[in-house]
Amino acid sequence: MSRWTSTIKRFLFIAVLLPALIQPLLATESRPRVGLVLSGGGARGAAHVGVLQALEDLRIPVDVVAGTSMGALVGGLYAAGKQPAELAALVETIDWDEVLSDKPARSRLSFRRKQDDRDFLIDFDLGVGADGLSLPRGLLQGQKLNLLLRSQTLAVTGTSDFSELPTPFSAVATNIETGEAVILNSGELPLAMRASMAVPGVFAPVEIDGQLLVDGGIANNMPIDVARAMGADIVIAVDVQYPLDNRDDLRSAVDITNQLITIVVMREAEKQLATLRADDILIVPPLSGIGSSAFERTVDAMRLGYEAAINDLQPRSSLALEPGAYQEYVAGRKAEREHPPIEYIIVEGDGRLESQVLAQRLGLATGPLDVAQLEAGIAELYGLDTFEIIDYRLQQQNGRYGLAIDATDKGWGPDYINLGTRLVDDLEGSSRYTIGLRYTRTAVNGLGAEWRSDVQVGTNPRLATEFYQPLDRGWRYFIAPSIALERFEVDSFSGEQRVADFFVTTASGQLDFGRAFGNWGELRLGLQRTTGRISRRTGLLEAPSSFDNGAFIAGFRVDTLDDASFPRRGWQSSLEWQGFRTDLGSRSNGDRIEIAASYALTRGKSTFRWSQRAGSNLDGDGELQNTFSLGGLFNLSGLRNGQLRGQHYAISDLVYYRRMEPAFTLPFYAGASLELGNTWERSSQISADNAIFAGSLFIGVDTFAGPLYLAWGVAEDGQSAAYFVLGPRFD
Repeated sequence: MSRWTSTIKRFLFIAVLLPALIQPLLATESRPRVGLVLSGGGARGAAHVGVLQALEDLRIPVDVVAGTSMGALVGGLYAAGKQPAELAALVETIDWDEVLSDKPARSRLSFRRKQDDRDFLIDFDLGVGADGLSLPRGLLQGQKLNLLLRSQTLAVTGTSDFSELPTPFSAVATNIETGEAVILNSGELPLAMRASMAVPGVFAPVEIDGQLLVDGGIANNMPIDVARAMGADIVIAVDVQYPLDNRDDLRSAVDITNQLITIVVMREAEKQLATLRADDILIVPPLSGIGSSAFERTVDAMRLGYEAAINDLQPRSSLALEPGAYQEYVAGRKAEREHPPIEYIIVEGDGRLESQVLAQRLGLATGPLDVAQLEAGIAELYGLDTFEIIDYRLQQQNGRYGLAIDATDKGWGPDYINLGTRLVDDLEGSSRYTIGLRYTRTAVNGLGAEWRSDVQVGTNPRLATEFYQPLDRGWRYFIAPSIALERFEVDSFSGEQRVADFFVTTASGQLDFGRAFGNWGELRLGLQRTTGRISRRTGLLEAPSSFDNGAFIAGFRVDTLDDASFPRRGWQSSLEWQGFRTDLGSRSNGDRIEIAASYALTRGKSTFRWSQRAGSNLDGDGELQNTFSLGGLFNLSGLRNGQLRGQHYAISDLVYYRRMEPAFTLPFYAGASLELGNTWERSSQISADNAIFAGSLFIGVDTFAGPLYLAWGVAEDGQSAAYFVLGPRFD
């Protein structure tokens, strides 16, 4: 009897104690899993950051995140361990114009690409390959965006299963071949985020596991079903989609196309929204007036997202954790990872350049990971402007920690066509124009040789070709043979009247040996042989009918300007010498020298640019084709183009321009110039006392085809001229 009594007592004791033991476990499991769904919406997606800030203030945990497009970017960074305050600081400090651009900063371009940028300002290159002409698959390849995402997710590098991130995450993309939604929940997190927001036509598609992926908004812009599949019991859905326009706003074919895309996106999103349950929460921030491309208003979007979330979430206090429990949740999301020193670096390219050339251009070294140095090296390599994208990843091989660089050649190359134009009109019936085409064959061999050919038609027709062969993997020394056939006009004035006009036609060959100095300078030494003829077009003045020149040449150029059209900072200078010698084929011995320097300085929206140029035929007996001319906008404004001509010249100018509000989305400037200079036939005449003072007022627009000026110039003798100029500032 006592044994049965003892057994019963034990049973009753366990029955009473067991609920108390398992109650904490039951309580933990009873908390519903919260899934956060973030829709796409471009710049409007900054509101998601405000929602995350509100969730933090209300102590509402997020167990899983599913996002599309901009929602994938915000959600992916949050899932990687970023706190809402860090995300807010990132959104506030990002230069979105810079990130959403592939064009390398001009300071990062190689010196040869700076030459292209100066001479052929139309910012577009047409690819030439085995299949003929080709275009990029998007206006942007996502280079700078990719580097941003890489740097912001380094703490979770190596986490290939997104369910193992500090917060489990899935992104949605669209298979452009099938139109089906693709759920990205493994692989490389930066690549998944970039694929999810690859807006067709804007960003190039991203290839993952053999699938060509674009923006997920097309297939599923509100991935509620994805969050539920990840185990969400309650969904908090944030809708920042751009609404449909009314008929008054549909004014163009572009408007109609955008409306059609919005209809497709909204139709799929509405199907998802229809699945929301009574316990789910829908947050729709009042983002009226903030467009999908209004990245200048991201701070406003964050504020509106925060206010809407606070309003919609406060009644759901049951979702909040106690302060202590929430702090444990926050601590559990921290992704802190110390990266061991880099023991090896692998540089892989899919093009014709040797890997050693790429590695030397990067200038990286083993040791502690320096992200800033890494990104600077990648930017330097990207400045060659022959790569579609340059990516990196951290990896381990045989117990060693390393860095792998992947350089992908442009898919629309390997040869490229660039266009340029120059139009000058004095609005009085006199105009000159030149249209140019540059064909560049890149990576002709493993050392990176280039074959560049120019064709120009118009006032100054020209045919030219140059083969540029680096002599070492560091691209310091090079040899560059070239030939050119061109024709240009030489005017002769008496006062304001043109009294003669000559055509000068030349054929020349040149062999240069040079030294490159990083991407900021270049020294060339060489031999030049030129033959030509002079024909009178109008007037009665006579000139020699032919000429022959042979010369030693030397030139040193520096270019650190940040922009070729309207620079805000930097230097541009050159020193050129030609030594004509009878032993080389010239009719007489002589020396010609020309020097130029320009400096830009900016304060706020105001820029000052100072320039000084001078040249001289030192023996004072240069032939017609070698004389110097002045006249035209910024070249003694108010005078006719080429009105002054002589054996010597000097000019100094100070140009001021202020950036105004964009005109038709293009940068717009207003400014003025002050100029002082002259030409002289004899060196004894050179004096500041007979220099001519001139100036101008102008407006300028930085167009797709280069700078456009509308200007009025006045010289000190009362002569004035109006100008319409499109193209580079100086010929």
